Amino acid sequence: KRYGWRNLMEALNTIPGFYKYYDQIYTYVGVRGFGRPGDYNSRILLMINGMRVNENLYDSAGFGYNFPLDMDLIDRIEIIYGPGGSLYGTSAVLAVVNVITRTGKSVDGAEVSASAGSYNALNGRFSYGGHTDKGLDILVSGSLFERDGRTFYFPDAGYITSPDSDKASAENLYVSMAYKELAAQVGHNVSIQHVPA
Repeated sequence: KRYGWRNLMEALNTIPGFYKYYDQIYTYVGVRGFGRPGDYNSRILLMINGMRVNENLYDSAGFGYNFPLDMDLIDRIEIIYGPGGSLYGTSAVLAVVNVITRTGKSVDGAEVSASAGSYNALNGRFSYGGHTDKGLDILVSGSLFERDGRTFYFPDAGYITSPDSDKASAENLYVSMAYKELAAQVGHNVSIQHVPA
């Protein structure tokens, strides 16, 4: 809240040893000087409440707007530097990032938030959380994000990229339920990134 981070990558970029780079299509994460371009973040294990969220095809992790949580739902971020594959599984070559969410009890009712920014960026979120007397904790949240892209002009070459060269949008849905020792969570993310021409 203090720094106004809009996605997980902006938060990680402030951590010593982490850095980001953006090629107008994907957001990449580097750790301690290691970060292959085009690697799709497949060497960092990303978890939400201890559950792996790296996708199955390229083993990539989404740290930008393709991360399935709104920043308002994050309670804290736990980071383990270095290889952790023997403990946490594949992808934990450079680091393990575990995002801990807020609980329904901490939300305790309904929350609505909205923000606007440069390039007609709009972001909206609705969340509802609660905790029953019998110990059932429920959190449901959905968010939408949309941003126009930029037009880049290179005067020496007389070259102009297509308008909205990195236009982006994302839809997120997150549901978590916990009862005593049982817990379940479901996340859904659809992110669209316009490829520069």
